[in-house]
Amino acid sequence: AVARAFLGALAPRALGRALDRMRADGSFARQAALCADDPEAAIAAASRQGHAFRDPAFLGQDGRDDDIQGLAVPIPGRRGPLGAVNIVWIRSAVGQEAARAAWLAPLQACAQAIAQRHARL
Repeated sequence: AVARAFLGALAPRALGRALDRMRADGSFARQAALCADDPEAAIAAASRQGHAFRDPAFLGQDGRDDDIQGLAVPIPGRRGPLGAVNIVWIRSAVGQEAARAAWLAPLQACAQAIAQRHARL
């Protein structure tokens, strides 16, 4: 979720450069192999929506189901995203729509507060 939210907030040129670097070092293919969603489509969706969920097929780095879900939003910056803020929870306890309804607005407010604080530094 964090990577999708961050990458989705990049300007098209910066996104292209980031994806080129990830393809060159093999990290793009490694992550794509762990996911059900097409990575570029997921990044485009995150860009449109302003947030991202963890890929439903991503079960953790070791491939064992960790029963974790995540929701992330980018932290805006003057020259592109500064990072992303997220929340993770036990997937079987809370569904995506309930999580979006309950936590998206607070995450967005948190990201804005971080961005404002960073701008004053």
